[in-house]
Amino acid sequence: MKDMQSRFLWAGVLWVLFFFGPGRAAEAVECLSPSYSVQKGREYRSDVEARDLREGEYRDLEELFQSLLGEWSGTGRQLNCEGPEDAIRREIENFMIDAKAYVDSEGLFTLESTLVRAQENTEQQESLRLFLGKTMLSTRPHISASDIELVAVSPAELTYVHKSRNQGLGGAVISQEALIRIGRSPTGTLILEKTIFFFGRLTSHSIWNLERR
Repeated sequence: MKDMQSRFLWAGVLWVLFFFGPGRAAEAVECLSPSYSVQKGREYRSDVEARDLREGEYRDLEELFQSLLGEWSGTGRQLNCEGPEDAIRREIENFMIDAKAYVDSEGLFTLESTLVRAQENTEQQESLRLFLGKTMLSTRPHISASDIELVAVSPAELTYVHKSRNQGLGGAVISQEALIRIGRSPTGTLILEKTIFFFGRLTSHSIWNLERR
């Protein structure tokens, strides 16, 4: 814990302001802005528009995941939008991250991370999992169709949309949408950007900036 706190103190306040091109720092993100689906003219409750991998995308993703394997550490910054719509509050969290990326024999890429919030002295575990098959990318293996929407694929970056369903009156409904970007910068940094929307409105945005250990 002390080693992680030392890394955090020396990290300073410099943050990545771009993600493979113009990007958004946490301070520049607008609370309650429309989700990716809504911007595309769809209902936030609609399913993702999944598709099979196009020619060359399997090789691109295989190369990307291989380049991210190993142990990483660094810092993260997250915007949380709190409170009612007419009195929304912007809260910024800073945290340290230790992470490990690996691929199992089935082709399941996993990024396991420990987030440490120095001020609260608390730890949180997070996992990102993506299954790369010959014809599709999904969040888990052994399913008949993909459950994510591919936005951008290259050997250096993957951007995709994933939606979650919650049980409500009358059955399960989609309420959460995640827009996730993961990849490596030209200098070899692992960058993860995650934007979460509830009911089609932005509620949190985070950027991780990790270096190899």
